[in-house]
Amino acid sequence: AADGGGSAVADGAGAMSAPTPAGMVSKSVTVPVRAIGALMGKDGSTIRAIEQRAQVKLVILKEVRPGDGSGPTRSVNVVGTPQAVQYGEYLVNNVVRTGMLEPPQSGAGQGFAGAGGMGNVGGMGAAGMG
Repeated sequence: AADGGGSAVADGAGAMSAPTPAGMVSKSVTVPVRAIGALMGKDGSTIRAIEQRAQVKLVILKEVRPGDGSGPTRSVNVVGTPQAVQYGEYLVNNVVRTGMLEPPQSGAGQGFAGAGGMGNVGGMGAAGMG
């Protein structure tokens, strides 16, 4: 069968069935359509910076969903090691909230240290930290 897939911006169903390399995880983050431009950045600069800083791969899905009253949304898949994906998700959500990527922290991720334990980072669940 000649599907011909393999693009960086994927259809909703195809992206979830793509195999994830061993030791890697994939997490879907819902992003308002209005924030996609800020997430991409000029000539893709912001999305590349997030990928480099968090050591993840970001895939913005084409499918637009109605959203929950704050406007339409798209899914962004964050792929990498579990720790990298957690940091990548934090950076994506930060860009959605502020409209820009925060500068790198000088103190080895000090701004991120407690984010895993905060109740408002929805869907992190099975971290097992208690």
